[in-house]
Formats: sequence, C-alpha cells, structure tokens
Amino acid sequence: MTGQNFNRGERRMVSKFNLSRLMPFSWLLCIGLLAGGVAATSALAGKDETSRFEKISTVLVERGVGALEKNQTDDARRLLEQAVTANPHNAMAYSYLGLAAQRAGDTERAKKYFSLALDIDPNELHALSWGGQADLSSADLDGAQAKLQRLARLCGPGCAEYKLLSEQVGSYKSKSSAN
Repeated sequence: MTGQNFNRGERRMVSKFNLSRLMPFSWLLCIGLLAGGVAATSALAGKDETSRFEKISTVLVERGVGALEKNQTDDARRLLEQAVTANPHNAMAYSYLGLAAQRAGDTERAKKYFSLALDIDPNELHALSWGGQADLSSADLDGAQAKLQRLARLCGPGCAEYKLLSEQVGSYKSKSSAN
C-alpha cells in the first residue's frame, strides 16, 4: 500500500482499518506461534530428559555390574533398582537384577526379572541365558531348552550366552539321567 497515493485521511483510515481488523488475528497468530513453540520446546525438552535418564540408567547398570563382579549383591541390587527407576525400559538392568536375585538364591524373583527383560527386549541375550539357568534351578528343562533354541537363532553356538546355557543344560541332563 505504500506504493499507492493516498491522502492523509485515507492513509489514516486504511491504517485504522488494517489495525482494527488485523489486530485480533495478529494476536491469535502470535499466541498460536508461541503455543506451538512452547509445545515443540516441551517435546524437545522431554526428549532430552528421556535421554538423560537413559544415560543415568546405563551408568547405574555399569556400577551394578561392577558390584556384582565384586560379589556385593546387595549394593548391586540397589544400584540396578535405581537404574530401572531411572529408565523402566532398560532390559539390561532387569537382566542384571535377575542375576543378582539368582545369586541371592531367589530363583522366582530372578525369573520375574528375566521375564520383564524379555518383555522389553525379546532378544536380550543375558536374560535368555540366565533365565534358562533359572529354569533349570526350578527343574524346568523345557523352558531352558526353549531359551537355548532362541539363543541359537539369535547369536549361534559361538556366543558366550549360548555356550553357558548349553553347558548348564548338558550338565542338568547328565545329572537327571544318572538319577
């Protein structure tokens, strides 16, 4: 409109017209943009927050594994429970919680943790191997063999998890046949 020739009165009228008609829309537009920006910022902040908790959970799992390696089962359990609290979708944390429970002699709790790990990640190798060992502890050879077959499909007979469970199943069978 600046290129057109208007006299002062017409210019004022056009300005009033534009402002009076566009003012509410411009406010709505600004509010909409701000709300969208806030929503986008919140989504990004939520993603950053999730990532932060995943990292915290990973560090706690590493510390828990270190405690397990030193046979500090209670400390390991506490750290691994904190890891699960920080990230309830951390299958590895549940696997190691199962191992800690198994070492403490609580086979039923161990099996529950291994099951939770496999619900989160059906391909979690530790949960399959240690879960199979827990199955053997409760005389569930079929459950252990099913987990061994899954390990064979996932990582093959060369992987440590398969070898460990395979040895346990073989030992269990030889003890069973001797009786």
